[in-house]
Amino acid sequence: MKADEFADRLARLGPQLDKLDNKTLRQSFECRRRLSPLAEADHQDELLVLLAKWDCSSVGVGMVAFLDSPKNSASGIQVGVVEADPLILLSDGEVTVEEYGFPGHLLWKAASNGDKLLDALIIAAEFFVKRVLKKIRFEDLEAAKSAAHHCALAAGGNEYGEFYLMLLGAE
Repeated sequence: MKADEFADRLARLGPQLDKLDNKTLRQSFECRRRLSPLAEADHQDELLVLLAKWDCSSVGVGMVAFLDSPKNSASGIQVGVVEADPLILLSDGEVTVEEYGFPGHLLWKAASNGDKLLDALIIAAEFFVKRVLKKIRFEDLEAAKSAAHHCALAAGGNEYGEFYLMLLGAE
């Protein structure tokens, strides 16, 4: 998914939450276009393009949050966190989650590349909106497993499934 498409699709999910009196939750669906893109804007990976062109620091998809700007790490480029654990774009393009305080210690594989991570996160965000609006019961593990499966396929295949099962609370 292209960076601008991700920002647009995420923004379209937010108004569904207008019925709720929770401004913070609605803001977690807002990418704000930067007045001047970060220097990293000339990347091939759409995840880095997103962070260069858009301020996604208020975005939260479940436990996934983006950094204000990417930063170099021992393993690659940190683009966000999953709770406190670094979300890393590796040099080969794969996106992984490392254990906080233990650089290089893999917790989960999240996507085969940044573009596919954005695809999967939109599916997850749609699931969370349905859950918040009570269109899906919180206890409905089958719905969570199904959404996690769709996220994993969008992320690049079944090898990414564990991450989305955890993210959507389907474990």
